[in-house]
Amino acid sequence: MKRLKLLFTLAIPVLLVQNVQAQTSSRLAAKAGWYNNGAIFLLNDSTSYAYTNPRGGDLMHTLKYNTATSWKVLLGDTTYTSDSTVYQQFDANNNIISQTRTFWNGTAWENATKTLHFYDGSNNVDTSVAQVWGGTNWVNISRNVYSYTLGNRLYSDQHQTWNSTTLSFDASSQKTYFYSVGGNLIQEIGQTYSNVTMTYSYAYKFDYTYTTGNMLASTTYSVWNGATWVPSYMYNYTYDASNDRTTSLYQTYNTTTAAWENVTLNNYSSFVSMMPQMEIDQVWDTTGGGFWKNNQEHTYSYNSFNQLTNTVAESWNVAGFWEHANGDRAANYYYETYTGGTSAVNNVTANGEVNIFPNPAQNVVNFKVNWNDAQAFTVSIFDMNGSVVRQWSVPSTASYTASIPTQNFATGNYVVKISGTNGQIVKQIVVAH
Repeated sequence: MKRLKLLFTLAIPVLLVQNVQAQTSSRLAAKAGWYNNGAIFLLNDSTSYAYTNPRGGDLMHTLKYNTATSWKVLLGDTTYTSDSTVYQQFDANNNIISQTRTFWNGTAWENATKTLHFYDGSNNVDTSVAQVWGGTNWVNISRNVYSYTLGNRLYSDQHQTWNSTTLSFDASSQKTYFYSVGGNLIQEIGQTYSNVTMTYSYAYKFDYTYTTGNMLASTTYSVWNGATWVPSYMYNYTYDASNDRTTSLYQTYNTTTAAWENVTLNNYSSFVSMMPQMEIDQVWDTTGGGFWKNNQEHTYSYNSFNQLTNTVAESWNVAGFWEHANGDRAANYYYETYTGGTSAVNNVTANGEVNIFPNPAQNVVNFKVNWNDAQAFTVSIFDMNGSVVRQWSVPSTASYTASIPTQNFATGNYVVKISGTNGQIVKQIVVAH
């Protein structure tokens, strides 16, 4: 699923700086991806998120969800199937300490991967361990060990691989980060480890420059050829008077001519709080003296928290106009608000569990309810104004499934309340037409 390409992220992992990123009171509840088949957009995949207050997150901040459940669509936009679920656990400081991914094998969920995070006294990640499921237990794959400057900026990232013979981690590669006096990241150097010489050797580097307004001006990637650094590719950025990024130019280096060559140009416009509502992507055509040729147009929409809610792509037609074409992508993002430890939607489970899918739903939503003890219950669906849009009762049972048409539901967020004699479950669903 395509994210806003303007949000260029430096090489420092987001998780490492999760504790210094301010959260809004609106968090990502679900997202849905669409693709164009040449005629219409069809739903391709979706993911829903469940949280425990006061944690949240969005596309700009670390997503501190309890679970993220994804579905994919088969046979166009008519058949959903489970894809994967990610479970996160937290410490007392709301740091993510584990991320476990499971996959649906067609009949049951299977463990796949796990990442464990350990923190220092400043809540910086100092070690991360990656594992895979070995059938009966988790098996180590790799480990990253991080160190920081006195200002809590990431200084080094050492990657190590698991040696199943010695049952220890062996050095593999490392990254070192350098900063300006003002705290801007100005260089990242990557090195690989030789088990023969038992030393690190240069592999690549990133160099960053900034404008007088302290905005990222360029990113240059170079590789080490054994004697010197050889440029490979570069991004250059321009800004308007309000420091809105207006262009992103991608170039590659021609070692034969020792010159930079244009590849792509992204143009941004119609800004809202430094976020563009329009992006036009162009590719360099070498015909004649060379010129920029339109390729794709992206439109972006945001909510009152400046969070991305929708993005749609169109392609440039040979006739000279924009139109939706085969392969174009679109995405919708849905949010829920929470304030001071309370939420507009509480994902609370009592005496049972419920699985609601797909979420977001388009034409139908499926319910699977499993109580610990058989009981009669009522299912109520509310819109965000608190009005009941659908309600029905179910006789005493421990297991229940149902498929509810949603063609007549307005696009938006809904609350599902399942009230039994011995328990209650409250969930949120999203309907997207």
